[in-house]
Amino acid sequence: MCGRMYLDRENKDLYDSVALLDNPELAPELSWGEVRPSECVPVIAARGFSPLIVAARWGYTNDRGQTTLINARAETAAVRRTFASDLAARRCLVPVSGYFEWTAEPDKKKCLFFDQGGDILFLAGLWRKEWVSGDYRFVILTTGADGAEADVHPRRPLLVSAEEAETWLFDPSGAKALLEADMPPLAYIRMPAGVCIG
Repeated sequence: MCGRMYLDRENKDLYDSVALLDNPELAPELSWGEVRPSECVPVIAARGFSPLIVAARWGYTNDRGQTTLINARAETAAVRRTFASDLAARRCLVPVSGYFEWTAEPDKKKCLFFDQGGDILFLAGLWRKEWVSGDYRFVILTTGADGAEADVHPRRPLLVSAEEAETWLFDPSGAKALLEADMPPLAYIRMPAGVCIG
């Protein structure tokens, strides 16, 4: 599962992506720090065989315009009607500084997962463009956690390395193989109660 992500405004690579937005009119709506579902972030999608950076909102909406789906299981996305066509033709990468998970009840501690070397994490996602609003929307693909991460939460976002980025975006059969790839271990810290990074 992935219920919040973290985008560090001080990260030059992340912040510089704003200048490359295909929809620059949405730059003022981008969220930084702790990002919640329905908020807007830079996302790397594909236009033909070229990468495209767009401001996109986190979560697919229902017929009433409510954000209801923020994640999709990597194991079942290819057979779920909601996600199958997006997996086949509309994959994206969500560059983040980290993401948050919560420990199980009863303590519900928030943990920030990140790359120990400070590298950007690329979360594998699916995207679509809404007919009525014209907004770009995305969901994060999740997979089973293992090792120390499984002690915090049984699911985690599917990560794509920088070297695998083009495969994920442009190669449907290669992308399907990445759905089952081993995930690299990440570092994490438990956040003090009530702390929000912004």
